[in-house]
Amino acid sequence: MQRFERTQIAANVAQGVRPYVHAFEARYGTLPHGYWEDEYVLGFVPAIAGLFATALTSGKIGEADRNAVVQECIETISPGFGQPVMQQLQGLMLTKPDDFVKAAEAAAKVMAFSMGQCPANDPDLIEAQRAARQERGGPAPDPASEFNDTARALLHRLFYDVVNQRLMGNTQIPETDGPPSQTIEIESEIDSSGSVVIKF
Repeated sequence: MQRFERTQIAANVAQGVRPYVHAFEARYGTLPHGYWEDEYVLGFVPAIAGLFATALTSGKIGEADRNAVVQECIETISPGFGQPVMQQLQGLMLTKPDDFVKAAEAAAKVMAFSMGQCPANDPDLIEAQRAARQERGGPAPDPASEFNDTARALLHRLFYDVVNQRLMGNTQIPETDGPPSQTIEIESEIDSSGSVVIKF
């Protein structure tokens, strides 16, 4: 893949990933201390970036190019952190600590829901739907609202609330508009055994 093409893909990926980072900056004025060192963040954000890169290229991106896109994406969002994050990922991919793996699985679940691929009986999805109904105070007025409200609740449950608790010691939810509204095609990142295939 040529450098120019890779840079274009990274710019598009950054648009999709930026909300996951800027929600905290918007609430606190800066990223929480240790954000780019936290194992959960490092499992979730680069995984989402890698999934976006895979989707935007219809799966036709090699591992080296995907890694380069993820690094450039993070560097675009948080200048100075692209290379350090990728260096940390190399170690985490070898040791696979529980929080890192759980976060990568959470990222895959968030993306799967956005693509309509999350099983209806998934416990996190059921809880997100319940939380969305409670927040609205009743049923959604239309399917689009139901989808957007559930997507927002799922993202809070699997990312914002977790990171807020880990890094800020509280569960005050950062304000966010939820995940990107763009629709993109993505191949499943879950293999035939049901295990999440972590790709960066």
